[in-house]
Amino acid sequence: MDEIRQPTPNQELPPEQAQNPYDTTKESQELELLQNELAQSEAGLEANFAKYASERITPELEDLFYENKEEFLIELQKMQNQFYQDNITNKQKRVGDLQQQISQKQMMGEIDQARTSFESESGADVNVLLQFYEDFVPNAAKKELDKLAPKDFFAQLHQIYQTHHTPKAAGTEPPMHI
Repeated sequence: MDEIRQPTPNQELPPEQAQNPYDTTKESQELELLQNELAQSEAGLEANFAKYASERITPELEDLFYENKEEFLIELQKMQNQFYQDNITNKQKRVGDLQQQISQKQMMGEIDQARTSFESESGADVNVLLQFYEDFVPNAAKKELDKLAPKDFFAQLHQIYQTHHTPKAAGTEPPMHI
């Protein structure tokens, strides 16, 4: 009789369980495919629309051409707008969404890497630093800190934290602001 074995802690996780949450490979591939598709759609827009419209012209619409050209052109314009929406606008929106997702994942990956690196190098607890940041750092200083690269952000915040929490020398006044 075959037994189902439970994985031991030393066994590696399957790739789908050990994925990097900041990996952008899937989004990058989809983005590249979509950009190629979009470029092809834009390149053949007129020809593709002509084929699309000719397949959808009904006898009623054809009659409009002879009876009321203005109404015919309005209907043709509606058809063109729908074609453009289906073939261009939706793809452009998806391209923008993918670019934003990729950018966010890359930024979060950089922040996580900087956090891990900073914790291992300095031995400081980043959670304590971030709580200090939220509770005690004034908004003007936060704006300046937010402009820094992730690694520099943690180093500068740690420096401010240490300045704020070191015992004061006798006879010196505490700083009014950070």
